[in-house]
Amino acid sequence: MRILVWAWHWRQSRTIGAHCRNSKQIGLEETKLKQYDEAIAAFRKQLENWGDDYDTETALAEAYQAKGMLSEAKDALEKAGKLKKEK
Repeated sequence: MRILVWAWHWRQSRTIGAHCRNSKQIGLEETKLKQYDEAIAAFRKQLENWGDDYDTETALAEAYQAKGMLSEAKDALEKAGKLKKEK
């Protein structure tokens, strides 16, 4: 499965700018595969490259929670709540 995620990412990154925009999608796929460290890294990269985003923060919180990082999950959910109010 890990090779399939990599292949998908490689194919997507051939489009200009796709490698940055698709970090969130990679994180979602890694979460499905229960590869939480990779998912968290992808979500952080997405936030770093494209700024704060409610959906990405929520997905990050879910990955943290699944990994047992409850304090980080709580922080990400609080940030997501603030972002939702700003919309």
